[in-house]
Amino acid sequence: MIPDTLPSNSQDKVTQAIVEPLCTRQYSPVDAHNRVVERPRVLCTDKTSTSPPKRAAEVDVKFIPVPRRVDEYGNYIVVPNAKLTKMFKVVGSIGEGAYGRVVKAHIVKDDDTVSNKLVAIKISALGKECSDAARNELRILETLKMHDEKNQNQCIHAQMCFEYRGHICMVMDLLGQSTYEFLKKNKYVPYPDSQIQSFARQLFNSVASYSAPETWLYHQASFSHDIWSIGCTLVEFFTGDLLFKTSDMPEYLAMIEAIAGLKIEEEIAWITDAKFRGILSALLPNAMQEPRKKVEKMKMKHLDQIIPGNNSFLKNFADLLKRIFVLNPNHRITAKQALQHPFLVEEAQPDDGPVAAEIH
Repeated sequence: MIPDTLPSNSQDKVTQAIVEPLCTRQYSPVDAHNRVVERPRVLCTDKTSTSPPKRAAEVDVKFIPVPRRVDEYGNYIVVPNAKLTKMFKVVGSIGEGAYGRVVKAHIVKDDDTVSNKLVAIKISALGKECSDAARNELRILETLKMHDEKNQNQCIHAQMCFEYRGHICMVMDLLGQSTYEFLKKNKYVPYPDSQIQSFARQLFNSVASYSAPETWLYHQASFSHDIWSIGCTLVEFFTGDLLFKTSDMPEYLAMIEAIAGLKIEEEIAWITDAKFRGILSALLPNAMQEPRKKVEKMKMKHLDQIIPGNNSFLKNFADLLKRIFVLNPNHRITAKQALQHPFLVEEAQPDDGPVAAEIH
């Protein structure tokens, strides 16, 4: 039964009572629709709660910094003892290049133990340009390996490659210090003649790259580009100093003029782009004035002064360099011709290191 009235002590807290028909569970299937009773459903509202509940203050979420994995240039940040995939454990950085970094790393075995074997891993910076450069280098390395599987020419081969978080990684043998690092640790004391000759033979068989003038003058690079590079390297071996210390194109051309004894304006007929050649001819006279004055103050020496002709061996060395430092790449000596040059045919006196010659 539903009482007619509610107790007086609950009157203040009850605002309404709704009576709805609800089905009980005590019925037979036959008369289910007839067995309906009425039960009250009371909805109560407390008159004393007139305002919404108070909210908690803003929760202070602690920030846990995650180490950056690349620097502002997109280069991989080297962290000693960090894993580089499951296969390698980084020891540290050993150098940087034009589009990436090189790290020294231990090989990690399948059982997750670190082996004693060390490798060098070249890691490209992020970005399409660096990625494309890395892929191009891989293609070149694979081409060299394909034509020299026994590595008789001593060009480094890539053991494997993979992509890691957008970086192209090349795994190579870990070699010793470079000739430059040795020169630096030896306080830039020049190499002996016999070693320079030995290096020259190796370089002309497997060349490196310093910037030849045709790359500055927007001419397509070729094999002769690398011949210029070898010339720069050989002079550095002999003097213990860089030959061209500049990144400014007009100043660089002025240095070439001083060392090779030529005038740039008279040596650009080989540029195949007639329009660019015409623009260059018009601009060079004025553009070269200040750089020439600056180079003159530097007292840049001619090749004959850099390589003193004290004996036939050094005279041949200077002659080879003159055939290398030719502005027209089509007239520059080739690697095959250089290997037959008297400088590389005549045997140097063993370890008769020259006195360092000042370039500037």
